[in-house]
Amino acid sequence: MIAQWAKPATCLPAACFCEEVRPSPLAQPANAISSLAFVAAAVAVIATRRSALRGNRRENLMLSAAVYTRLYATALLVIGIGSAYYHAALTFAGQTADVAGMYLLVTFVLLYNAGRLWPIRAGVMAIGYAGINITMIAVMVAVPSLRRFLFTAVLLAAIALEIRIRMAGGDRSNVRLFVAALASLALGFAFWLLDISHIVCSPASLVQGHAVWHLCGAIAGLLVYLYYLSEGAGVSDHPVVTSRNAGE
Repeated sequence: MIAQWAKPATCLPAACFCEEVRPSPLAQPANAISSLAFVAAAVAVIATRRSALRGNRRENLMLSAAVYTRLYATALLVIGIGSAYYHAALTFAGQTADVAGMYLLVTFVLLYNAGRLWPIRAGVMAIGYAGINITMIAVMVAVPSLRRFLFTAVLLAAIALEIRIRMAGGDRSNVRLFVAALASLALGFAFWLLDISHIVCSPASLVQGHAVWHLCGAIAGLLVYLYYLSEGAGVSDHPVVTSRNAGE
C-alpha cells in the first residue's frame, strides 16, 4: 500500500500539463504555488462568515449552522494543499489529495443545494457528506481512471439542483454572483484546455495556463460562497434555520 502511494502520478511522464517537471522539491513551481489561492479563499470564507454574523444575518441557511461554512472552507483548504502537494511531488498520493479536494467541494454544493430544496438537518447533511466522499475517494484509489467521471457526474447533479432552485424562485439571492462564478470557471477551464493540450505552452515559464485555472477556480469558490450568503427569502422558516441548534 505504501508503495502505491509513493508511485508516480498517472500523468507522468508527459501528461502533467504544460509546465516542465523540474528535479527539485517543487516539480512544477508555478502550478504548486498558484494552488495556494484556494487556501486564501478558505480564509476569506471564514472571515466573511464572521462579518456576516456580526450583521445579524442568521436567517440565511449558510449562517444557520457553523458546519456549513466549516465544510465549505475545509474543502477549499484541502483543494489548495492537495493541489500544491500534487504539483510539488507528482506522486499518486498527491494526485489523490488533489482530486479529493475537488470531490469535497462539489459534493458540498450538491448536498447544500439539496438542503435548499428539502428539509435536511445540518448534522444529517454532514454525515451524508462524509459517507459520499469516503466512497468516492475509495473508488478513485481503486480505479484512478474514473476520477474525472465521478467528479463530472456529481457536478452535473449539483447543477441540476441549482437550476431547479432558480426555476422555483422565491429567494432574493444575488444571481450575478453565481453568474460571475460560472464565468470565472469557464475562463479558467479555457486556460486548462489550452495548457493540457499544449496549444499555448511555454514549459519553462513561471506563467502557466494551469496556474490561471487555479486562480480562477479559487475566485469562483469564493463567489459561490458569497452567492449562498446573499440568499434571504425562503429560508427563514426552513427547519434547519429555525432549529438554530445544529453546529453553533
